[in-house]
Amino acid sequence: MKSLCFCTLLSFVASIHAQTLHLADSLLVYSTLRTQIKHVQYPAIAKEVGLQGTVEIRFDVDERCSFINRDITRGIGGGCEEEAMRILSLAEQDFRKKLNGRCRSMKNLLFELKFKL
Repeated sequence: MKSLCFCTLLSFVASIHAQTLHLADSLLVYSTLRTQIKHVQYPAIAKEVGLQGTVEIRFDVDERCSFINRDITRGIGGGCEEEAMRILSLAEQDFRKKLNGRCRSMKNLLFELKFKL
């Protein structure tokens, strides 16, 4: 009976550890995105017409640390969506380097980029 409880406890601890790693990977994705924000270039067309707002992109991360299934869920036009995708691509490269191309898959992450003049 004692060994059965130990195995169950060990399995429970392993499950918590896996969830913690997943959370750590998610936080690393978001911190990598935050560091890439400094590279945002306000699109000229958007600046000319005074376009402001938020672009939202939902995406997944696969086991190779690639950002896949990118979907713009809110756009404002004027080249802002393209700029947000460019920033997401920069973050993907940085994220892949930090984890040496190995990570847990994550689903339905949200990247919001606010454009304000």
